[in-house]
Amino acid sequence: MYRLENWYFEKNKDRYRVWGNVYGHPHFIEGQWISTSTLKDIRRDDETLIMTTGHSQYCAKFEDHQRVDARVLKKALHDYLWPEDEGLCQKILYESGKKTKNEKEIPASCSTCAVIVFEDGFKELVLKLHGHEKTVSSYDVHKGLFQDVTEVSDADLGYCFRFYAYQKNGFQFEEWKGRFSPVFMKNTGEEEVHVSTVFGDYLIEAHECVLIDPMNMNARVFHEQGRAAYSETRVIPHGSLKVKI
Repeated sequence: MYRLENWYFEKNKDRYRVWGNVYGHPHFIEGQWISTSTLKDIRRDDETLIMTTGHSQYCAKFEDHQRVDARVLKKALHDYLWPEDEGLCQKILYESGKKTKNEKEIPASCSTCAVIVFEDGFKELVLKLHGHEKTVSSYDVHKGLFQDVTEVSDADLGYCFRFYAYQKNGFQFEEWKGRFSPVFMKNTGEEEVHVSTVFGDYLIEAHECVLIDPMNMNARVFHEQGRAAYSETRVIPHGSLKVKI
């Protein structure tokens, strides 16, 4: 059974699926943002929902619910769990509401982190390690058949960020690993920036800094394109992004 965090229901006509960060799935990176295929069944197991699709089963704790779909949540529970759904929606919303951060995490509050800065494209990478800062503005561009990939990395310092650039200030990142965590995206330009990651898609307004965190719900962007296909479990689509020439 796979585990979903930051999950929520989506309804299309009489069908439901679930979006969330998946864990324990052999076909996806740990924490990758996915949508399941159509749900076949939902049952309750204490403080957890067990959700079954045609080929997979997912567990989703009440406290890990992403509070963006109260009406759809209530309807899904009614359709699958009636009459046991009475009061369950309020219970899930209550439990998920308790799991919030007391303080907003910002780079200044972190002794170790990475801040990727954009301003009309990639500007620089700011690394903090135990309170010491290093700014990196150099990068490598690897030519591809259809699109180039930009890499900002240093094996000795232990970081590697790779991303593809798209039109309208869009950037799609591959999974990153290294000692510099958490990761922030900062926009010092005048136009909004769209960042796609394995943890979700994020909108960064002008002069804003966003923590790339599955729980950072206010900054997450939900793309509408490609949502009609309910037949398979897949990662969030990036069909709205156009390659930067």
